Amino acid sequence: MSLSLVTGGAGFVGGRLVRALQARGERVRVIDLNPVADVEAVMASIEDVSAVRAAMAGADVVYHLAGDAQLWARDAGRFERINHQGTRAILTAAVEAGVRRFVHCSSLTTLVGRSAPIGPSTADETTEISPQEAFSGYPRSKALAEQAVREAVARGLDAVIAIPTEPLGAGDVSLTPPSRMIVDLANGRMPATIDCLLNFVAVDSLADGLIAAATRGKRGQRYVLGGENVSMARLLAEI
Repeated sequence: MSLSLVTGGAGFVGGRLVRALQARGERVRVIDLNPVADVEAVMASIEDVSAVRAAMAGADVVYHLAGDAQLWARDAGRFERINHQGTRAILTAAVEAGVRRFVHCSSLTTLVGRSAPIGPSTADETTEISPQEAFSGYPRSKALAEQAVREAVARGLDAVIAIPTEPLGAGDVSLTPPSRMIVDLANGRMPATIDCLLNFVAVDSLADGLIAAATRGKRGQRYVLGGENVSMARLLAEI
């Protein structure tokens, strides 16, 4: 039985991915700071190199979802340490362990930079920003993490990059940024909005998309995992 390692498997998306993998009959291991029920788990930070190596032992496929997903943090260095350097540590351990496939979960913020056109616009897998174009520390760290993945691919790692849009679904108890935005809009706590296009993806569909990236994705490619484009005006009307 193949072993899939899910970093960040206690999170909203990671938890759905773990259940989807288990439903397929796969053996799953998680590394996360928080406990996960009914699954083999290593409770540790991805900054803990020895714990990462232990979690990686015997893994066939790695789904790297762990990271700091806040759009802003008082300690901006966290983004660099966790999202960028943490990804490099995971990649190094994956190469050392000889994993068969690596799926890196990136962010839609790597599709929009300072040079993006004003007003509603779309992006796809070919849209790419440099870290210098990023609006803030979070997207910069995710762009740097994608660079690290591409470097690992050049060294021989079989890796793909998955770029989720805005995941929504039941069970988001900690309110990730997309869910927080919906709640704030519904409760009138967002005093102003901008004319833009949004894209949401059902969390269960996202989990399936991550598995598809692992099983059918082409080495070195990026895949946007999203749903329908929705204008802010339409979203406000439906809420």
